[in-house]
Amino acid sequence: MALVYHADRRIAAMVLAKLKDDGGVAPAAQLADGFYQRLRKEVLPRDLDFLHMFGRRPIGTKGPCVENDMPLEHELIEIALQRLKRNGFVAEDAYFSAEATHQLAQEVGYRDFHFLYYLGLYAEHEIGAGVLELLKQKGIIASSAAYSSEAFERLRQEVKAHFEIPDTAMSPVMERLLYLLSSVKQPRRTIGIGIFCGNTLVWNAGASCNGGKVYEAENVYGIDIDAQAICLAKQNFGRLTDVDHVEFIAEDGRLAADRLAGPFDYIYLDADSEVNGKGIYLELLQRLYPKLSPGGWVVAHDTTLPAFRHQLDDYLHFVRDRRNFTESICLDVDIFGLELSIK
Repeated sequence: MALVYHADRRIAAMVLAKLKDDGGVAPAAQLADGFYQRLRKEVLPRDLDFLHMFGRRPIGTKGPCVENDMPLEHELIEIALQRLKRNGFVAEDAYFSAEATHQLAQEVGYRDFHFLYYLGLYAEHEIGAGVLELLKQKGIIASSAAYSSEAFERLRQEVKAHFEIPDTAMSPVMERLLYLLSSVKQPRRTIGIGIFCGNTLVWNAGASCNGGKVYEAENVYGIDIDAQAICLAKQNFGRLTDVDHVEFIAEDGRLAADRLAGPFDYIYLDADSEVNGKGIYLELLQRLYPKLSPGGWVVAHDTTLPAFRHQLDDYLHFVRDRRNFTESICLDVDIFGLELSIK
């Protein structure tokens, strides 16, 4: 089994307080016993994740849940409930409490969709510190290792000012975490596959670029099968400085993995396949594995999202096998999650 990092109870309590302030859960709501594992069974009309699946209230919207004054058609309720179950956000035997029109959830679990959303939004500093300490305790990085929060914030401001990002799954905590990992690893040669418009790559490569620069890298390869996405990534990075070592390639990641010469000491996976979805991670890694330096890191995004659970079973089994990697850590820090594997 992989080592799993969750936010501790102190951080969870802080996030729960924020949820209460925003009217997402009842003022007296408590964290459930065994809150890391359990999925809730009762779905209330005012639940943020239910309203999100119902299409009536995006997660993070401020203000009262006035949507509950609108009629909820039975057929649409069932569709929203099945979406919640299919995506792993509530238990398989969860039921809808139609009579509880004005109630808010009294019990909150770590894996509740709205809780993880708020965790990724509001606990980035605390989680970054926790992950850094864990890596030190495991001997993965030196006890003196650190990252520059100031450099990260400079990079974030430049990305916000200059990048065109049509869509993203990057939460604030994930941006910081990816920057932190690359900062303490300081890889010389990085390959990222499935980079879309560059918004994922910039956090992996940012410690060697522009305002976020804290070290010199030799090569960073950004690969995506979508030529238009690569064109946009080039434009986005073109607005930064110190990016001459970053090369963008519009190509099937499997072909690039075969073609590009190693060794690599940092691999970032965020690709998708029309055939097996996130299951392509394993094929990509197996092609790159002989080129991964001893002690090299593999960072895979979207590994805790319930919708991808079965697609990623084989990949997670491979990286958690001690014959292949000395350590693999599940970083369960937002809706999407991250798996860090050390060869």
